[in-house]
Amino acid sequence: MKKCKICFVLPYAYSLFNQATNYIFGGSEVRGYLFGTGLAKFSDYDISFVVFDHGQPKVEQFGTIEVYAHSYYKSSEKPISFIGKLGKKLSSYIEHLKPLNLTIDNYYISEIKVEIYKHVDADIYCTFGVGNFTAELALFCKRYGKRFVLFGGSDEDFSERYYKSSKEVNSYGSVGALCYFSIMQADIIITQTNRQSSLLGDCFGKSSITILSPIAVSNENNLVVDKNEQKKYALWIGKSDKVKQPDLLLQLARSFPEIDFVMVLNNSNPSIHRFVLDNKLSNMKVIEYLPFGEMDAYFKNSFLLINTSVYEGFPNTFLQAGKYGVPILSLNVDPDDFITKNQCGIVVEGDLDKLKQGFLRLANDYSFRKQCSENIREYLRKNHNLKTKISELHHALQQIIKEVN
Repeated sequence: MKKCKICFVLPYAYSLFNQATNYIFGGSEVRGYLFGTGLAKFSDYDISFVVFDHGQPKVEQFGTIEVYAHSYYKSSEKPISFIGKLGKKLSSYIEHLKPLNLTIDNYYISEIKVEIYKHVDADIYCTFGVGNFTAELALFCKRYGKRFVLFGGSDEDFSERYYKSSKEVNSYGSVGALCYFSIMQADIIITQTNRQSSLLGDCFGKSSITILSPIAVSNENNLVVDKNEQKKYALWIGKSDKVKQPDLLLQLARSFPEIDFVMVLNNSNPSIHRFVLDNKLSNMKVIEYLPFGEMDAYFKNSFLLINTSVYEGFPNTFLQAGKYGVPILSLNVDPDDFITKNQCGIVVEGDLDKLKQGFLRLANDYSFRKQCSENIREYLRKNHNLKTKISELHHALQQIIKEVN
């Protein structure tokens, strides 16, 4: 049997391969990187990645994995619209290429945007989250007979606002009709939680395979809070956007001036980013970029992870926190209620006053914090083991690999 060629399309993942660079990435990129590099260890697969063009070589080799630059989307230029209106002329359009026919209202996708996928020529293409960019890949797979695997990101990926003719635009600027198209074209959908699986069935009548997000855990990393060990600060990690709500950390830090806060803030919305920087307090340290390899040290030295997001899927930061037994204080997000059910921290259901009360308890009640620390460590070991999750994905892919071969 020939090897199956699988391509992971993860635009922001380049710095996970080349850690000498400092381009932003998020939890989906880490999740995809772990899945892709994990599958690369199987003899059944040839694995490649497509990432944004940052000026790197068009294709690079990292171990057995080839990483391609998506040269249509160059990070050094102003953002290029993923979707063009029908009839709009593209200066970069190549005359001999025919436009793809995507009949969703008056949106189209030009062939130039998917040329890289033709060049890679994989059997299966995988991407994370739904949106305009996802629709390009979904259409390419439909037209050229490739298999398309969609990994759910946040719960918003399975919103009831996405339907065939939807003109609604989500928090990240993607059109509802194109999100719907992305979902309906997927051969397999991998959800992160049972909640996402239910949303997918209720809103789209489709089934999924739920695979919890992976993380590598060793015994030496699973540190329980030591009463004599001085944990230095409360930690917040995320993007500067409306969904992550980093401005709320300013309120929390203002209420507890005697406690140090560390914020790792990736710049995704310049106005929000600037607001946070201009208003940061003396007990706050803001880090605008942190290489993936340096993140563990910050989790190890934190006594608490704070999440202020409106919604998420299963944040990778929750896994990194669990790796070091760091309890979670969450404003809204509690995937499948694991924090509440397993007492891995405190969830306050959007109540800012309770967020402050929860912070006070986790900061001062050592016995409670120690119990949460032990609980999240145990939960992680039982449910998110890297090798187990890679094996689950390997078996999930078999149903379409047989068709490929």
